Amino acid sequence: PDTILYGDHQINNYALFAQDDWDLSRTVTATFGARYDWNHQVSGNTLEQLSPKVALVWHASQELAFRTLFAQAFRAPTIAELYLEREPGAFIDFVPNPDLTAEHIVASGEIGVRWRPDPLLGLDVAAYRYDYEDLIYWVEVSEEFGIPGPVFQVRNLNAARMSGVETVLTSTWRKLSVNASYTYLDARDESPGRTDDVLAYRPKHAASFGANLGVGRWMLHGDARYRSE
Repeated sequence: PDTILYGDHQINNYALFAQDDWDLSRTVTATFGARYDWNHQVSGNTLEQLSPKVALVWHASQELAFRTLFAQAFRAPTIAELYLEREPGAFIDFVPNPDLTAEHIVASGEIGVRWRPDPLLGLDVAAYRYDYEDLIYWVEVSEEFGIPGPVFQVRNLNAARMSGVETVLTSTWRKLSVNASYTYLDARDESPGRTDDVLAYRPKHAASFGANLGVGRWMLHGDARYRSE
C-alpha cells in the first residue's frame, strides 16, 4: 500500500478555472484565462497561486493559422515527491524532503503556425520557452549524505529555463492515417552557484511515429518512439 512507501499523509487540492474567447475580427481570436490553485498538506504547508493566460490566433487563410501564447503556471509537490523513501520497481533509495515547495512557471511563451494545404496533410510547428522558479528536480545526494548510492532527494532548483521547437506532421489517405513528431529541447539550470548548466533527465531530442489502418471491422495500430540520452 501507499502508506508503506510514503507514510500516512494527506494533501487536498482545489482549483478554479475561467476562460473566455473574444473575436477581435473575422480572422483574429483572443483568449483570456486564469486559474487559481490551492494546495493544503494536512498538518503541513498551504500553497496557492493565481495563474493568468493570454493567447492570440490569426487565421491568415482557411489553410494557414498563426498563434501566440503567454501564461504562468503552478505545480505543487506530490506526496511521493515529499515523502518517498524507496522506489520498489527501480530499487532506488530516496531521502524524504518535507520542505519541498511548489514549482512556478513565472513566464512561458509560445509562437506557432498550423498549415493544412488539403484534408490529407497537416503541419504544426511551434517554438516555446518556459522560465521556472523552484523547479521540482531529482538530485543525487549519496556523497552529500555519506551513504552508499544511488540515493536521490527531490529538491527545488532556484531557477531553470526550458526552450525548444516542436513539429507535428499528420496525413490521412483513405483508411490509413499517420502522424510523426519531433521535439528539440534545451533545458538549463540557471541557479546561482550551479555546478552544471544542463538539466539531467530532459532529453534533447525526441521523436515519434504512429499509424492507424482500418481493415474491415478491425483497426491496426503501430507506433515507435525515440528519446536521446
